[in-house]
Amino acid sequence: MNYIKPDKSKHLYILGFDFGHGETSVDKCDIQWNATYSQLGSPESIEIFNGVPAIKSVVLVEKKKTFQNREQKETPMFGMPDTGETVYIGQQAVSHYGNPKNHTDDVDMSYFSYFKKRPSDMSDEDKKVMRTFMHEVYEQIKKQRQELKDDNHLVYIACPSNAKKWTEKELEEYAQIALEAGLPLAKIDDNIGIIRESRAAFLKAISNPKYKSSIIEGLLLIDFGSSTVDLTYYSSRFTDKPIDGGDECGASHVEERIAEDMKMKFSSVLKSMEEVSSAETAILLNIRDSKEYFYTWNSEDMEISLPLRKYTKGLIKESADYFYSDDEIKGLLSDYIESIKEAFVSYRDTYLKRMPVKLIFLTGGASRMDFIQQIAREVFAYDGDFYKETNPSLTISNGIALAGRADLRTCSMEDVLLKSDVINKADIATNTIEKTASYIAERVITLTSECYKSFADKSYDDDLESLENDIKRKIDSIDAGSYLTYAYNEVLKDVTNNRIIPTINDIVRDYFPSFEIENITSSEHFSLSVNSDNISTISSVISSSLNKIEEGLIEGLGKLLWNVAAGGIVAVESVAANIGIGLINIFRDKPIDYVDVGDVVDEVTISFRDKHTKLSSSRRNDVKKAFCDNVSTYKSSICSDIKYKLKSESSLINQINIKGRDDIKTYIRKQIKSARIMLN
Repeated sequence: MNYIKPDKSKHLYILGFDFGHGETSVDKCDIQWNATYSQLGSPESIEIFNGVPAIKSVVLVEKKKTFQNREQKETPMFGMPDTGETVYIGQQAVSHYGNPKNHTDDVDMSYFSYFKKRPSDMSDEDKKVMRTFMHEVYEQIKKQRQELKDDNHLVYIACPSNAKKWTEKELEEYAQIALEAGLPLAKIDDNIGIIRESRAAFLKAISNPKYKSSIIEGLLLIDFGSSTVDLTYYSSRFTDKPIDGGDECGASHVEERIAEDMKMKFSSVLKSMEEVSSAETAILLNIRDSKEYFYTWNSEDMEISLPLRKYTKGLIKESADYFYSDDEIKGLLSDYIESIKEAFVSYRDTYLKRMPVKLIFLTGGASRMDFIQQIAREVFAYDGDFYKETNPSLTISNGIALAGRADLRTCSMEDVLLKSDVINKADIATNTIEKTASYIAERVITLTSECYKSFADKSYDDDLESLENDIKRKIDSIDAGSYLTYAYNEVLKDVTNNRIIPTINDIVRDYFPSFEIENITSSEHFSLSVNSDNISTISSVISSSLNKIEEGLIEGLGKLLWNVAAGGIVAVESVAANIGIGLINIFRDKPIDYVDVGDVVDEVTISFRDKHTKLSSSRRNDVKKAFCDNVSTYKSSICSDIKYKLKSESSLINQINIKGRDDIKTYIRKQIKSARIMLN
């Protein structure tokens, strides 16, 4: 079986499987592809057997001896047709193995527990057991829930959080086992349907709005399972994403320590394990039941009663019974308890340092052990209450279902975003050109104003040529290309901040439903490089203005001074032509050379007849006033001329629009990917 690509037209449900080292549970979640966040329903636990939402991760394979000598092809799983095998799982397997009536001479029983491992640590037999267990659980689920058809649901599964051991390669191999077991495992792009256990538990924890403030200030989740202990910390104030860590000091070490002690106290226990391979599984499961009862009900003693006769088909006649006091248990587990403390300290010192812990969320069946809270209080300087699920064994599967739905809805919403008119019909070029023209006009006027002020404030008489050269020098310093890029960035930020970010945050609420993610913002720098080949020579910009100014300096100083005194800006001979040159340079990363000087007004008569004539302070202030009185007109004219010419360049318009839409799409993919990193 191959990975399954999500399909909105047929997939209705997500199944979240927690194939745990000790226990297994499954949750179902309606995908609700098109629902808003407020309309989303909660996952529900599925009873694998009637009244049993979580089962022991146990497999019993019963094989009739009449089939043992038959030649058969190797089958991927136990219990295939014509093998003579019957498979039992969970409590069903425990009960069947524990019934002496089933231990007849014509059957062999293979009994397996604690078989979940890294794929690289699995033998072929281990993988076969894992496939069989996955397959049987999945088939039992479909029997229990009639709405689950072969092609209307997708599966996500959990894996341990230690990324150093459960690497991407390990996840791929683990996924392959699930696929061979017949599970319709989802895959979106390069992301397969596997979620790390601590992240799943974390998503479940934060789905409760009651803990919103703790999520902001600092929430620590401790998932204590049978094989591993996983920790996840998140604070929207101090971290940009959840911080995962963990160690392989799960609670199965408890029954292993007790089993070793029982072997020392009772030779019959040792002999049972040595003589009958399946007896070890039965003994460990029995001790585990005693352990869970002891910590759940806070008993004074832990009672261990091992019916070895039953476990060994009568080979061992006696039973092994022992009462462990609370002090004996603590002594027996002292080094184990110390290893847990070391794991917590290592996580704290490596990741948290001085970040605060405002709430500790405990999950996993093993979290019932009382010393876990004691260690957590000491290591994390925590004096608050611990939050625990009513049934912590179901937390992971519930979180997996939530995560799976979030992943699918994210994929769907990303696709909708990328195809939306918000992007594909956005007029980015027009807005960019208008902002560019406005920014450049503003800068030209600012620099020119400085020149007029400096000219008027001089302590000595000076001529108009000096003013002209000063203006030209200032205008030459303008980097028009940078204004175009800045305008382009502003336009794209407007689109992303006002139209895209709200939608992305709606997606993120699927991952973090209780609060708004505020740190997803448009801080991107979008680069723009327009090919100058696509820009025709802009030599005729504002041709009408050129004709009015072309009279130039031929009329002598008198005509020039009329322009200045009546409201003109002295720049260079041909103002309009110079603006055209400047616009070309916008796209050649060269500065604008000149600026429009305004209309010629002939009503003013000035006695000076040469541009080299030295002007007094009074005359220089007249020149400044004439400019200042008409500055808004000049600015508007410059801005309009730039916009007019740039908007007439169709190839330029197309280039900016295409580049802008591509940049927005890239931004969306990047932000969605960042959100999904928070998921796994």
